[in-house]
Amino acid sequence: MTQNSKSSTLRKTISGIYRFIRPYKGWVITALTASVIAAICDLAGVYLIQQMIDNALASETQRLAIIVVLVVIMVLAGFVANYFLTYASGRFGTKAVGDMRNALAARLSELPVSDVESERSGDLVSRITNDASAIQTFISQRFTSLIYAPIIVVSALIYLGCLNWKLTLVSFAATPIMMYIANLISKPIHEQSSNYYGALAEANSVAQEAIAGNTITKAFNLQKPMYAKVERFYYKSMHNGFKIAKQESLMRPSVVMMYELPVVLCTIYGGYLAVSGLLGAGALVAFLQMLRMLVIQTIKIPDLVANARSVAGAVGRISELLEAPTERTNGRAFTPVEKDLVLVEDVTFGYEMDKNIISGVSFTLTKGKTVALVGSSGSGKSTILNLLLSFHEPPKGAIRVHGHDLKDWNLKALRDQFAVVSQDTFLFPGTIEDNIRLGNPDADFNQIVEATKIAGAYSFIQDLPEGFQTQVGERGTVLSGGQKQRISIARAALKKATILLLDEATSALDTESESQVQQALEVFSKNHATLVIAHRLSTIKMADEILMLDQGRIAERGTHQELMEQDGLYRQYYLRQSNENLAKEEEL
Repeated sequence: MTQNSKSSTLRKTISGIYRFIRPYKGWVITALTASVIAAICDLAGVYLIQQMIDNALASETQRLAIIVVLVVIMVLAGFVANYFLTYASGRFGTKAVGDMRNALAARLSELPVSDVESERSGDLVSRITNDASAIQTFISQRFTSLIYAPIIVVSALIYLGCLNWKLTLVSFAATPIMMYIANLISKPIHEQSSNYYGALAEANSVAQEAIAGNTITKAFNLQKPMYAKVERFYYKSMHNGFKIAKQESLMRPSVVMMYELPVVLCTIYGGYLAVSGLLGAGALVAFLQMLRMLVIQTIKIPDLVANARSVAGAVGRISELLEAPTERTNGRAFTPVEKDLVLVEDVTFGYEMDKNIISGVSFTLTKGKTVALVGSSGSGKSTILNLLLSFHEPPKGAIRVHGHDLKDWNLKALRDQFAVVSQDTFLFPGTIEDNIRLGNPDADFNQIVEATKIAGAYSFIQDLPEGFQTQVGERGTVLSGGQKQRISIARAALKKATILLLDEATSALDTESESQVQQALEVFSKNHATLVIAHRLSTIKMADEILMLDQGRIAERGTHQELMEQDGLYRQYYLRQSNENLAKEEEL
């Protein structure tokens, strides 16, 4: 690492931290001021010790009493200063890192869906937890040393030089060599710490995936390979941790030598000067005491630099996330129109360059009408929903909502126009009422009840011991798949958006429940423009228009009856599914 890169690392560490401690500059100033006062008290205490010894030897009782009082005052002042230093540092450190974590959480919510999908959730969580904790430790325990240590070092050098410049030169005979060695040893710590936090984030990601997929892991007896994968990353982080510990352990002998060698040399030479009458007893004691203070702070500087380099890895990872581009924040909220709510015109899109998922797709969503998307897995059905919600932007074609291109919309206002029931039903920890209320936080309880009736969920909720106050557990684990899906439908119904998107909304329901929910959705969709994705073709037979997708293109379109009469892909798809369902019934 070159000198410029070292300076750059330290600058980035300090600047990355400063942006969060700046709002608490009152506490920062308190801590720094207390640090200055503590340094002055420590320095003054050494000078007073010199005066105390000299006056004691000279039997100056009156002056000695005054000096003793001054020593007591310095000790008390130092105690108070250190109290405020520690309290203020801890206070603004805790608040700053709290703000940092809030900023990270907010940034995560603002990132484009494509960027979040490309990252591992455990890595993102690690930045909020492990990296932020490392920075908090640095702020609370190291930050004020940036002021205290230089004051002690500069003042001690001047004081020692004034006492005896020859003895001062002797004290530093070996120090430059030891500092060079310590700095050399600390060089690899930045890279190793960055590798350590990175490996720890990887391990956290795998562990989080193992917890989330616990049932699959056990069902396929994957405990050992999953554990081995977690263990590998933890071993990698542990290996880098060992490297850091090794470098720090190599620094310790250097630190001890830097601390002891100057004191030993000065004790020998200083004793000779005192015996020869060239240096007073008080001056020798003060010199050795000040030298110890100087050496302690001097040897802390390489450690401070090493710690800053270590934290630089965490600061860099956090800064990278905070500076990542967000979803666009401009745009307008437009007034809903009455009829053609959504217009998709010749849209082409692919997640990878030159590899389109959909090509030339066009259709219209009209109030009171239902459009269904049908096709095999990978034909682009869910991609179309993602484009409507502006999770991605198509490079070709246009999508208009209420007559305005998606690019002109404010994203929050745009997504307020949609109510979504996805295939992957997600419930948040909390009560059933809490999860339904997410559709409309301002809704009253009667509206929530009405939404559950629309979704066919009211009956089973009433049968639960705690009703709407039932805790659903993490990801809704206490409910069945069908119950979770009906809660999700109720959440969408409560939103009362003008456009309804149903992505396999009844896939987890049994035949009877599906029929009930389907009837409810048919009534519910009369006041909405509805787009439905379903593998069960029985759920879309009543759609006003069915789009048969094949390799990302609309191969056929029409009503169920029209498509059955064409004897094309849709008819084959429908008959094949009907035969499969018939075979299953016969097996039962």
